[in-house]
Amino acid sequence: AGLSLREPRGAATAQWSNFKVSVTIGRGIIDPKRATIHDSFDRPDAVGLAGPGVRWVTVAGSWRIHDHFATMSASSPSGPSLALVNTGSADGVVQTTIFAPQQDVGIAFRCRDVQNCWRVEAALGYGTWNVSKTVNGRTVKVTSLGVQSNAPGTTLSVRLQGSTISVYVDGNKAKEITDTDLATEQGAGLVIDARKYSARAAWSEFLAGPLEAAQ
Repeated sequence: AGLSLREPRGAATAQWSNFKVSVTIGRGIIDPKRATIHDSFDRPDAVGLAGPGVRWVTVAGSWRIHDHFATMSASSPSGPSLALVNTGSADGVVQTTIFAPQQDVGIAFRCRDVQNCWRVEAALGYGTWNVSKTVNGRTVKVTSLGVQSNAPGTTLSVRLQGSTISVYVDGNKAKEITDTDLATEQGAGLVIDARKYSARAAWSEFLAGPLEAAQ
């Protein structure tokens, strides 16, 4: 994005007084006032993600706060990079806003560890998001969400109730999945599965709460 002038003869008199680029944040489905976990990462640069009232656990990769975003300083040498919080329940709603999407960046839920975890991750070249699960170290692509926004500022939400997993993009329901794998796990958080792009990824918010927190 930038400035353009078609006629060279006008270059001497053409003037621009302002230029701005902004990211439009997609809406989510969680009422922030009812969220039990809410991290906007709006704090000074730091090694790790730990912040007031939020207990982040680095499972894989090296995470940090940089320029008021959750980012990575180094990715996992093998497999996905993962940072989790304990949501306190296997059922509920989890949500993240990805300020700078990259390939395979997304949200993790119902996670025990890298070997047992659900993920929704960007497939930028296909204009969609892929849903996958890893159980006992074996990863399976469950489905894709079809054509969906994965522009900067996209918000992903996942509603979990028993065997029903509902995925939302910018507040709109994209897919409902029925699956009992890892249905009792309470870990959720941030994930990226592509080491090549991990340094460019940035998350601007993460929320989690009970089913009643959904708007």
